[in-house]
Amino acid sequence: MLRPQIPSPMLNGLGRHLMYQVTPRHAALIIEHMQNDVVHPDGAFCQSDYRYLVPRINALLSHPGFALRVATIASPPDDHCIMAHNHPGKCQGHHIEHQCPVKGKNKAPVKQHLLGKYLQKGSWGHKFIDGLDKKKVDITYEKMTNPKVVNFSCFSDNHGNPIRHLPGDCASHDMQSELEKRDITDVFVLGLGGDHCVAETARDAVKMGYASHVVEDCLAFHDANKNDWAIVRPDLIANGVKLVKSDGPEIELLRHSAATGSSKQ
Repeated sequence: MLRPQIPSPMLNGLGRHLMYQVTPRHAALIIEHMQNDVVHPDGAFCQSDYRYLVPRINALLSHPGFALRVATIASPPDDHCIMAHNHPGKCQGHHIEHQCPVKGKNKAPVKQHLLGKYLQKGSWGHKFIDGLDKKKVDITYEKMTNPKVVNFSCFSDNHGNPIRHLPGDCASHDMQSELEKRDITDVFVLGLGGDHCVAETARDAVKMGYASHVVEDCLAFHDANKNDWAIVRPDLIANGVKLVKSDGPEIELLRHSAATGSSKQ
């Protein structure tokens, strides 16, 4: 599929904005893991109270410039390989050497951080945080559902295997196909964690040819001090991800596309 030209990083700010104005944009909003266990202060794995993000996110969900609105929900089963209790002698924070789950792929093991038991399906912690306008969400994208697959990104696993090449039960949708069906040109990612799932999805979007953006004022973090974000942030920029604000010009210009009939609602 041929996509409209992505503005070159060599263009100055005005040039980039003008190109956005004259080039039809079909944008997808991807909201990562706004679930109680990780963003509510009573959650099992929450480091800060991120409820203040909900109004900002709802404003984006209501923005007419998005052709697709996705909310991801992590649903790791109790026997998931990322859970520390499934590895005798290991605790939360320890690491394992995770083997590639795809048969025939001779890939080296990946060092994988272990987590405690959280986001258990059916629990309060698994649910979306109160107030999130779920009625505006087009796709609820469930992932981390295969106990052998670690897929933090919406597009690949921790070994770089595309979701479409992984076992079918590792995610509820093939997100790449969903974007292709709607001729998406731009991806805007936000939610938790800014330095992990959001970053992985944004990086993958660049690799797939999309104009990739992270909405920086709508991010939550596992690390309350955001130490990892200080490392990840410049890496995202260096790899072609644009950092934007929820009320910034990049998102506002999507309204122009919607008004002229360029965006598909």
